[in-house]
This record gives sequence, structure tokens and C-alpha cells, in this order.
Amino acid sequence: MSEVIVVVDQLPFPSRNGITIPSSNYIRLLELKYSVSIVYLCSEYPSDVDLENNKKSISGRLLLCKIKKDSYLRRLVNEFTLRKASYSSYYFDKSLLDDGFLNKPYSMVLATPVSALEASDFIVKKIEENGFNKPKYIAAINDSYELVLGRGRNFFSKIRSKLISKLEVKSLQNVDEIFVQSNLDKVSIESRLKNKQVTIVTNGVDDSCYNTSRRFDMRNRFLFVANFTGFYKERLAWFIENVWNPYVNSNTEATLHIHGKGINPGDSLYSLIKASKNVTYSNDFVDNVAELYRGFDVFVAPIFKDYGFINKVAEALACGLLVLGDKTAFNSMENIISYKNCIIAEDREDFLKQLEALNQLSLEHINTIRNEAVDVSAQFNWKEKAIF
Repeated sequence: MSEVIVVVDQLPFPSRNGITIPSSNYIRLLELKYSVSIVYLCSEYPSDVDLENNKKSISGRLLLCKIKKDSYLRRLVNEFTLRKASYSSYYFDKSLLDDGFLNKPYSMVLATPVSALEASDFIVKKIEENGFNKPKYIAAINDSYELVLGRGRNFFSKIRSKLISKLEVKSLQNVDEIFVQSNLDKVSIESRLKNKQVTIVTNGVDDSCYNTSRRFDMRNRFLFVANFTGFYKERLAWFIENVWNPYVNSNTEATLHIHGKGINPGDSLYSLIKASKNVTYSNDFVDNVAELYRGFDVFVAPIFKDYGFINKVAEALACGLLVLGDKTAFNSMENIISYKNCIIAEDREDFLKQLEALNQLSLEHINTIRNEAVDVSAQFNWKEKAIF
């Protein structure tokens, strides 16, 4: 059986976020045709349990490649001198890859996410230096960093976006194919790399989501799920203050559960949650998201960013929840129609309006929307993605 190498900076299994959901499923798909080995770029060694979970998920080897990230100041200097992007600004122990591991042919090297490119370039070059044909080299970068930084609110982010635009081209120069998650990212990359194959591979959901038994007898159990770093804290605070608190004052049976890491006692957001009516919070790891979603009726998603694929929204649709979100919550999703398979709201007033309208919908209508959500979510099934 032909062999491939997947280079990652987070152990793929168990899948748990926007980085590991695609990487774990790339590996599952590749294992259908190839023997897969993982090179894990780690600043700290993982636990024995995590190692075992990943070893048993592949037919090849799992190599730990220790890295040391450059200081914040050095990363900035590297960017402003156009030497390398901050995501590539690290040293890695090449000796760990010189034990014969690269002294044989490979059909493919897949780097995911973009931070894995620095080490992957070395791996591909080393295979060629050892006298073998260059393997197909794929970079699954998910988002265009130029777009991500370009939407920053401050002048510094705008400057970095222009620098990253050049460095992103530089770091992708050696790859044969690039995976991105949206058409906006595809256009951004293609405008700067004319001779590269750029393929849209939207994220997908776990099979367990499609087998969720759904209760269709209630409408007032709301769920908000996120990894609460960066802007998701802002979005949650906005939703509680501007939408939830006014709504629950007149809809006293409604409950909102918030799930995800990143909110700590002492945070202003933690205090807001505690002070708000009918709001609960948990941050424990959930191995099977379908188990979490099963107990709720409506998934709220005030995202308000026009790039990137929102994994949790796709999962919620597949689990048959009614998803209430702004239009960007459905980035890169096809055939999304408000009041057919979801409900779309544009701003504070519209969110409140749609919540009140939800109270007037018959359960039959709500069930129809939920069933349509499951149907439209078939596009997220990883088994249907013929990408290798």
C-alpha cells in the first residue's frame, strides 16, 4: 500500500475544533487508500492517552517533532522584514525525521493547518534529496490569512494583512494543491497564486450527528456553542445583553445554555452570564457533540464575520436543531434558505423579531424546518467528499 504523511500542529484525534475536525477526517479518508503516518509538531509532549488515541487511528507511524516558537518580537521582525509569517516562525528538530523515515517513497504529503508548512517543506525536499520522486504536496490551510487579518479593526492589523499577503504566497510556493473552506478564500488565494490548484473543501460533521434522535415537542431550549477566544466572547456578550435579556423578560420559560472553553470566573463575561436570567454555562469536553445537541431545540449563531466555515452551525443543522443565525453563520453552505431550513436574522432588532416569531410558529412548521436542516446538511458528510 502506498504511504502518505500528514503534518499537523494539533493531534487530530479526538476531533474537537476547527483545526482537528478537518485533519482527522482527511486522515480517515486517506486511510481508505493509503497507509498514513502523522508528523506532530509539538512544543510540549502529549499525554500517553492522547498518543495512544492517535496511534490506533492510523496504519502508519506517529512521529513527534519538537518545535520551539520564536519570541513575539522575533515573529514581528520576521513579518515586517518579509522573512517569514508568524505562523512559520519556529525551529523544529529535524533530527527526529532522519532515522530512515524519509528514506523511502511517499505518494503525498498533506500539511494542515498553514503553520505546518514550514516543516512540510523540509519533509518534501528531504524525500527528493533521498532520490525519490516528489510526493504530491497539499496544503489544507482552511482560511486565507490575508482575509482574516484584513478584517481586523485596527491599523496594525491592516498593515499585517498586506505583509501576510506576500508571505502567504511565499509559504505556498512549493505546494501542488491548496484546500480552502470558502469561495472567498479561494478567490483571495487564486488572485495571488495564478498557477496553483485551489480546491474548496468545506468542513464536515461527524456521522454521529446524523443519527441523533430529536425531540420535536419543545421550542424554548436555546444553545450557544463556541471556543470562547477572541471575537466569540464579544458575540456572546452582544447576544446576551442585546437579545437574550430583553427576550427572556417576557418569555420566562426560555433557557439559554452556553457551552465551550474560555470563560473563567473573574471575567466580565462570566459575571454577565451569572447575572442574566435563565442562562447556564459549562466547559467540560464533549467527545460526541451529538450528545450535547440532543437536549436542545434552537442553536443561536450571531457570527457576523464574512469568512470561514462555521463548524458548529453545520453540526447543529445535521443534528436537526433549528439554527437561528446571521447570514454569515452559513458561510460556504449551499441551499440555505431562511424559514425553509434555518432562520436568518440581520441585527439586534431582527434577532428579537425572529425569536418572537418563533413563538408563533406551529410545532409542525418547526419540525419541517428541522427536517429540512438535516437534509441540507448532507453536503457536510465527510464520506461524500471525494477529495483524494
